[in-house]
Amino acid sequence: MAGLLTGASVSLGQGSSSSTVNGCVKKKGGALRVLKSGQRCRRTERALSWNRHGARGPSGAAGAKGAAGDTGPPSSFRFDRFDGMPCNRPGGDGRTDLSYDSQGFASFQC
Repeated sequence: MAGLLTGASVSLGQGSSSSTVNGCVKKKGGALRVLKSGQRCRRTERALSWNRHGARGPSGAAGAKGAAGDTGPPSSFRFDRFDGMPCNRPGGDGRTDLSYDSQGFASFQC
């Protein structure tokens, strides 16, 4: 029956934007037939319908915590490369001025 359902999805995908598939299953033998718009099941068939996408299931349990990663290389970031760069401020453009206080804290001004 899985092969029949796959074929049903394919034929639906080519001509319908509906999320519900309507079909008929033969009472004897179980043959499945997908209905086109306006078609009805025969007396020898039973109507059925299903969604192309089922309801979302519950979230799974959280996985185990992974191992800690390796320590990265030392930082090569330097504020000094930003000293003298163009900057915008109210009243006109300027250049950044970098300075450090006695404790090593950096300060930028434009």
